[in-house]
Amino acid sequence: MGQKIILSQCTLARLTGHPEFNSFRRP
Repeated sequence: MGQKIILSQCTLARLTGHPEFNSFRRP
């Protein structure tokens, strides 16, 4: 279930395009 939360965060970050989250997940 933890992975689901992480995935949600990544998706939300991509949708919002936050630089903070961008650093969390590099392309």
